[in-house]
Amino acid sequence: MIYYKQEKFNLAEIHFKKALSINPQSSVLLCHIGVVQHALKKSDAALETLNRAIVIDPKNPLCKFHRASILFANDKYKAALQELEELKQIVPKESLVYFLIGKVYKKLGQTHLALMNFSWAMDLDPKGANNQIKEAIDKRYLPEDEAAEVDDSQDSSIMTDADDTQLHTAESDDVL
Repeated sequence: MIYYKQEKFNLAEIHFKKALSINPQSSVLLCHIGVVQHALKKSDAALETLNRAIVIDPKNPLCKFHRASILFANDKYKAALQELEELKQIVPKESLVYFLIGKVYKKLGQTHLALMNFSWAMDLDPKGANNQIKEAIDKRYLPEDEAAEVDDSQDSSIMTDADDTQLHTAESDDVL
């Protein structure tokens, strides 16, 4: 995790894989490996790794969220939307799910559905996940050139450490 947080993704992948060799049935470790692989621009491998994690634990919201995020990042909007709809059933009060659904609808040109999901995300998290939700709504009113610049700078940080902790906390609450 330290290497991951330091953005030393190659080293993080090596050590997550060593941990996985000790506990090969850990969906959480597979999820972390998938996230690191995506950061290393190995999106296909990341999706395969996340698929393995979901086979082990089909209700793991963090793995499903990351898989949807990677699908979104790879312009597979319909598949991302399907994943997010399933995820909504598992964690119905997770603002980040609605936020990403809103981003998908925005890319699909369905502004009314995008704004509706951004609104739901704001209702669930009034602070707006580091103001990303409010900015996404505001981008609708910016000229297209400016909106693209703002969007590109934020796509790489779809999920922050705080968001990761929030979903991980929801996951551990389910275990209790």
